[in-house]
Amino acid sequence: VFGPIDRRSAIKIQSLKPEVVPFDPEKTEDYWVYDETDPAHAAALSYLDYPDYPVPVGVFLENEAGVFENLMVRQEEELIEKRGVGDVQKMVAGSQTWEVK
Repeated sequence: VFGPIDRRSAIKIQSLKPEVVPFDPEKTEDYWVYDETDPAHAAALSYLDYPDYPVPVGVFLENEAGVFENLMVRQEEELIEKRGVGDVQKMVAGSQTWEVK
């Protein structure tokens, strides 16, 4: 629902195409109810553009994802648990090194 209070409008999906219609509080089941957890809704919302539709502003998609740093620390802890603490010198030298004299 959007627009000035005296001329509220809503978006209705008609044949997979959004359509701006006058808002009627008696017919709320006819209108598109946006779900910020649905990627398909976020994609559809991103295509709404002025002047045919209101310009969407705000949260398009709420996605529960871990914090990058926490994910990296957890990955490092899992690898240390599986393989033990690494040795940087062995990693750099590798198994095929030689000395030049």
